[in-house]
Amino acid sequence: ALSNSVYLASLAAPDRRIELKSDVPGLVRFRFSEDGNYLAARTGQYFLRVWNVETGQIVASIDQLVIDPTFAAGGRVLVVAMRKGNDHEIVFYDLAHADRPPRRVPGKDYSRSLAVSPDGGLVASPTFGGLVRLFDPAKGEWIESLHGHLNAVFSVAFSKDGRRLISTSGGRESIKLWDVGTRQELL
Repeated sequence: ALSNSVYLASLAAPDRRIELKSDVPGLVRFRFSEDGNYLAARTGQYFLRVWNVETGQIVASIDQLVIDPTFAAGGRVLVVAMRKGNDHEIVFYDLAHADRPPRRVPGKDYSRSLAVSPDGGLVASPTFGGLVRLFDPAKGEWIESLHGHLNAVFSVAFSKDGRRLISTSGGRESIKLWDVGTRQELL
């Protein structure tokens, strides 16, 4: 039988375990926030749970198709892409205020991944409509879209210093390099 609990242990204190309880069994795909204060776990692409590690409380609970859950804004915000038919929405959960409803930003066309800048202050989302959408995760708001791909954009990634963004597509002009500060296509 699959367990409804996740157990955490520290290498510094291996005899001490923290139990995080869930209403969903079989959570296996894990990701900690950058600050280590939150743990996200899911079963496949459905049933995502996020705990405050210190209190053991679930601070976000999602029971639908979730694409590429990630942490931003120093680990304080959970960002997910959710499919809505042929479209999508980017959803921002303020983990420090779990009682507040998440902020939702609808988008045209499908999005299948997210990238977070190294400082956690910017989220990029590619779309099958050929755009790269940029968001402020702390505010849960869309900033602007980068136009330039002729076909669907499949993936995005930030450079280590956060000054550049790379986006990939199929066909001609399959890779683009962007200046994050000016939002200009470089290559």
